[in-house]
Amino acid sequence: LIIAIVLAVNYQNPTISRIDNLKKGILISIVFSLSISFYFYSYHKWINPEFLENKKQSLIELSENPETLRQAKLNINSNPDFYNGKSAQDLLEMQQENINDILKPAKVFPISLFSFLFLGMISTLIISLLTNLFQKKT
Repeated sequence: LIIAIVLAVNYQNPTISRIDNLKKGILISIVFSLSISFYFYSYHKWINPEFLENKKQSLIELSENPETLRQAKLNINSNPDFYNGKSAQDLLEMQQENINDILKPAKVFPISLFSFLFLGMISTLIISLLTNLFQKKT
C-alpha cells in the first residue's frame, strides 16, 4: 500500500499539488482496502472457516484461565468506580460475548476495510507532505 502510494505520488508527477497527490493516494487506498478486505472475508468465510473458530476457542480458553479471573478482580479493585456493579465473572462473560461477536467474517470485513482506509489516508498525508517538502528544497 505504502509503496503504491509513493510511486503514484512521485512517478512522473507533473504537478506539485498536495490535493492531487492526496486524491491519488486515497484512490489507491480505496482499491487496496476493498481488495484486501474482500480477500479476508472470502478467506474466513469459504477458504478456511475453521481459522476464526480456532481463534475464538483459544481466546475463550484464555479468558477461562484462573489468572484472567484474578486479573479481572485486580482491575475491579484498582478502579471500582469504572466497574460499578460488575463482578469479575461479569467481565469475563462480557469478554467472551465480545469474542464471539467480533470474530465473524461479516465483522472482519468492515474492521479490515476501515483499518486499511485509515492507514492509507495517514500514509498518503505523510507521503504527500514529505514529497512536497523535498520538492520545494530542490
